[in-house]
Amino acid sequence: MSVALNHTIVHCRDRRESAEFLAHILGLTVGVALGPFLPVVTANDVALDFASTDEPVAVQH
Repeated sequence: MSVALNHTIVHCRDRRESAEFLAHILGLTVGVALGPFLPVVTANDVALDFASTDEPVAVQH
């Protein structure tokens, strides 16, 4: 059985600003919002789902 990652959630202050910034840097496009998520899909079909939050955003890598 193979396992594939299809999405990950990226918490941020402003989902539109953050998604557009990353999409611009990587030469990608921002997808259509689905509920609280705004996706940027990579070439291997992994979606980075940006979600706005008012909570503190923890630094991660």
